[in-house]
Amino acid sequence: ILDEIPGLGEKRKQLLVDHFGSFQEVVEATLEELYAVKGIPRAVAESIFRHFHRF
Repeated sequence: ILDEIPGLGEKRKQLLVDHFGSFQEVVEATLEELYAVKGIPRAVAESIFRHFHRF
C-alpha cells in the first residue's frame, strides 16, 4: 500500500516503520505526527496522510 504513494521509497518507508513501530500506526498517524518524522519531507507527509484519509 505504501508503494502507491509518490516520493515514498524503501528508505522513507523504513523511516516511517522505525518511527511508528508498525504499518498500522503509520496508517493511523495524524498529519502533525507525520511531519515529526525526520527524513520525511512535508509534501510526502501530506501525500501519506491524504492517501489514508481520502474519505
